[in-house]
Amino acid sequence: MNKNISKPKYFILKLASRCNLKCTYCYWFRDKSVYEKPKKIKDEIVDFFLDKLQKHINKYKLTDITISFHGGEPMLYGKKKTIQLCEKIKNIKVNNLTLAMQTNGTFIDQEWCDIINKYGIGVGISVDGILHDKNRIFLNGRGSLSETINGINLMKKNNINFGVLSVYDDEIKDAQKFVDFFKKLNLHEFDILIPDVNHDYENIPQISNFYNDLFNIYLKDKDLKIRFFDQVVKSFYHNNSMEVNILGDVNHGLFKHMVTINTDGSIEPEDSIRTSGYKACETTKNVRTHNLDTLLNDDKIQNMYQSAQLPKECEPCIWKKVCAGGDFTHRYSSKTQDYSKKTPYCNQLKNIFNHMATTLIN
Repeated sequence: MNKNISKPKYFILKLASRCNLKCTYCYWFRDKSVYEKPKKIKDEIVDFFLDKLQKHINKYKLTDITISFHGGEPMLYGKKKTIQLCEKIKNIKVNNLTLAMQTNGTFIDQEWCDIINKYGIGVGISVDGILHDKNRIFLNGRGSLSETINGINLMKKNNINFGVLSVYDDEIKDAQKFVDFFKKLNLHEFDILIPDVNHDYENIPQISNFYNDLFNIYLKDKDLKIRFFDQVVKSFYHNNSMEVNILGDVNHGLFKHMVTINTDGSIEPEDSIRTSGYKACETTKNVRTHNLDTLLNDDKIQNMYQSAQLPKECEPCIWKKVCAGGDFTHRYSSKTQDYSKKTPYCNQLKNIFNHMATTLIN
């Protein structure tokens, strides 16, 4: 047994397995098995989870934990149920408990703002900038930007701090226009994620030119914060400084510290692994019958862990401490049925890192 994956302290709690949007790149619905799960988490699953959580905290003497409300779209769980959940969570005995929520923002109204403020929920909202209405669409195909901006403006009005996540698209050609979109909303801090692909994909997005241009803007604009660049620059100066690099899983933090609880109570690893295929995350473990450190004993997760070591071909690379082979989910190949390959973005990431380092030196 590998003790590196025994003490999770970050819990992704799936409040809803459905969504009111059908985003073109969503990793969650790439695995059709999610439709087999209950639409919303049941009260008994919540109670089992919180009971096991307190025992887990006591067992490992944890002082800090995070519970992140996820979906689908977590606000589909409903306001009344969310209040009841937060009241139950208040009874958890731990020094520092952080509540978070990742939402598309389309449901946000004054009542939701009141709930967020009352329980101190940290909010992450997905906004794709100038191409938002292309990729983040309602079930009827209509773009969701207007509703998302309404939610953003209401959170600002209620003095709610929130993070912003975007996803890169090859149609984004002008990095300055991309930044200007957020500045017009008075948003100076955001992240732009590299699209989820793996070795089964024929067409890999071409990210390097855009990210290089975006870095030049980031470097000149002292008011602009972009997490991707913040963390890469940090990793230039500090070896293995992050539990989970936004590129590669430097210290296997996905396995050590992160657990997903689905609406049916099933216990799984970090759920972006669903991009690897049908039931890619599935285990035989459930909060009804198992403790929250149970993935330690799951053969499937152990095999994932073993295949997630730094690829041998990456050993000579000067960027291995920054990249660590690339995002774990990107390294999957159905041919090998594991995550042993380096990222398909390898050459593009080298280009980006070289550009960033050269620009910083100059």
